Formats: sequence, C-alpha cells, structure tokens
Amino acid sequence: MEVARKMVNKHYSRWEPEAREDLVSEVMIKYHRQWGRDEHPESVGSWLRPVIRTTAIDIHRKGANDATKVVDVADEVLERLFASSRGSSLPVIEDAMRRQLLGLLSPSDAELIQLRHFSNLTTAAIAAHLGKTAPTVTKALTTARKRLKAALELPENEILLEELKASHPQVY
Repeated sequence: MEVARKMVNKHYSRWEPEAREDLVSEVMIKYHRQWGRDEHPESVGSWLRPVIRTTAIDIHRKGANDATKVVDVADEVLERLFASSRGSSLPVIEDAMRRQLLGLLSPSDAELIQLRHFSNLTTAAIAAHLGKTAPTVTKALTTARKRLKAALELPENEILLEELKASHPQVY
C-alpha cells in the first residue's frame, strides 16, 4: 500500500489529499481483487503504474470526487497576472497590489519577478543586469514563481488572492 501511496502522491500531487487517498484505496481494492493476500505480481510497481493511471482517469470521468479537480487558482491567477503585465488584453494590477504581492517574497525573488514580469526584461537582460548567467536567472525565476505561488496559497494570503482574481473577473 505504501508503494501505491508514494506513486499517487508523486504523480497526482496537484490533487487534493483526500482525492489522492481515495485513489489509493480504489487501487488497493483492485489489487486485492486480482492478487488476494498471498499472491503478488512479479513487479508491484509495473502492475501499479497502469492501474493507478486508469483508476485516476475513471474517477475523474465519473466526477465521483470533486476534489480530483486540480485546485490551482494561484497558478491561474499568476499566469493571467504575468500575461497582463506583458501587454495582453487583461488589465494590469494596481501598483499597491503589485507591491503587496512582491512583499510576499524575499527581496531577491521580488526583484526577479519585478524585472521579468513587470518590467518586461528578457532573462538575458536580467542576467546582464545582475551579472549572472541566463540559465542561473531562468532557474532563479522558476524558484521565485514557485515561492510566490506557495505564498499565495497560504491561508493568510487568501484575501490577496481573491483581490487578484477580482482584478481579472472575465477569466474566472
């Protein structure tokens, strides 16, 4: 069961925890129906991989568990936010809200996000500005975005996330 749980948590990490547990339970029921208590497949992992995938698809198609829907509002908000800063048709967020958003990050992460997404500099230009290589800047930007997403998902930042969503109502 632990192998199934690890595989589910790895490949379905964006699902709600309860949905992942339901998936593990369904897979274990299938396992015991096929193999019983005393028999085991030659390679448990090889047997589990397709069973987990098909069971996840079945659960999702049935809509049996609304928690299987990926809860990534922060990702959507950030994607739309960054798109709006690059001149799309979405409105740009207010400066106060942008400062509040960047305030969730360390100064170095905030500077990277500001330069890339609000000042519209390329990674090469940011690298030259900071005296770093472009791959280093790309990696640091990816990390900064992940940290920003994680910060937005914290309960204490729920109001800011709602304000950001409200600034782009046509998207939601």
